[in-house]
Amino acid sequence: GSDAEDAAAAWEKFEEGYRNFPVSVSFEWFGPMQDSPAAPLHLIPADHPMPSTWLICDPVGGDRIGECLTDGHTFSEAIELATRMCKGFDEGNAIFKGLDDGGNYTRFEQKSVAKALDVLFGSGLNVLRFYELRHRLGLCKGDPDTVLAELEAIVNEEKENSQKLIDLCEKDSRLGYHSEAHGYKFFGEKLKWRMGELDKCLETEFPEVRERIEKGLSPLSFYDGEESAAVVRSTDESPTPFVGGERSYTSVSLNEENGIITLTFKMDDAEGDSLYVRPEYHLFHPSAPFTLKDGGIDMPNTGYYSFIDEFADERRKAFKCSYTEDAKGGAVYTVSFARKSVGMDENEPFRLSVTRSGKHREQLSPDGRVYSRLIQAKFSPDAYAMFIK
Repeated sequence: GSDAEDAAAAWEKFEEGYRNFPVSVSFEWFGPMQDSPAAPLHLIPADHPMPSTWLICDPVGGDRIGECLTDGHTFSEAIELATRMCKGFDEGNAIFKGLDDGGNYTRFEQKSVAKALDVLFGSGLNVLRFYELRHRLGLCKGDPDTVLAELEAIVNEEKENSQKLIDLCEKDSRLGYHSEAHGYKFFGEKLKWRMGELDKCLETEFPEVRERIEKGLSPLSFYDGEESAAVVRSTDESPTPFVGGERSYTSVSLNEENGIITLTFKMDDAEGDSLYVRPEYHLFHPSAPFTLKDGGIDMPNTGYYSFIDEFADERRKAFKCSYTEDAKGGAVYTVSFARKSVGMDENEPFRLSVTRSGKHREQLSPDGRVYSRLIQAKFSPDAYAMFIK
């Protein structure tokens, strides 16, 4: 009818925005765009996995935000793309707002879904922004009071987004239903619960972090390794032993000079054994794993991590690995890389989960919570040891 031209213009804006969706396997499977309006936010790191986008049985409120980025988009790239996507839906909805549905169900349906997507994508963007700011706070980048105020503003904005979606769900009971999951990703009661969780965060976590800042402490103790079962420091004189049996057959030490990090893995009774390494060069951002075996380092292409072709070749060239053996059957792997080659800030801590396999099975840090995940397979966030300069 007479509104056809305007309606088409709105759809063109939606398309223009949606073309910026940060496409990667990890973002499609574990991104924040499906569950964000029903997910709590964690100012104090909880190290919880991101929920699977195609399931409704996973707990919401994961803060391992890097699971949706892996070795693909950076924080800034994902935020920029999500911002462009939201702009398209904002502009399309602005056009729809001026059109009267006149009691026509098809028109109501289009306007209802468009409004809900606008809230959903805006909330997903806020989740990305929140955890980028939290990481900045943990690294003590910028004025901590200013960063904390920005984080608090996002939490309050998210309370508003949940309320907006509650209002929409009351008018359209289809919203939140996920056909693949055979259930609802969000609904009124769940959104209200989330608003309560955000209030708890404002009432408990923000005052705790604010108090640490006032006392001159680092804002987030997690970044100091206080919540890690094992901490490896470059200033430590003795290597850190692995755990497993009655005694440790493996240890690791850290050294850093001029931005070059060197990890030394010592293995007793080493014949035929290998080390499987899962790195997080940025906290809560799993990167492609590699294996130390047969006297070298194996970094295979890992498509689900977006770790492929030239990028994988570039990473391989950035890592140096040497290997020595002794007469008693021991061996030493020495692995070195530059911080800038993996995008790490000057003093940024990082984590590794390392498992030795073969005759002696042991690991750098003991398992706690264990999850089975696509892309990451079976892993425990508690099994990561913190490495601090």
